[in-house]
Amino acid sequence: MTLSDKPVDEVVVRPDNDAGWRLEVPDAARPDGVFVTIVAHKQDALRLAADMYPTAHVRVIDDPSGA
Repeated sequence: MTLSDKPVDEVVVRPDNDAGWRLEVPDAARPDGVFVTIVAHKQDALRLAADMYPTAHVRVIDDPSGA
């Protein structure tokens, strides 16, 4: 959950630069305005995003550069 506990409109799932997959959720209370969770596998990241934020749009970025 985000620190603010406000509804989340969008979650971004992308490869992490070091290893695994990142779930990025906007949260103004966090450094850089993003709450980040890292998991080992893409499918686990997608499942976690759906479980934690069932009403949010999940955007998948397969390119680690964000393009």
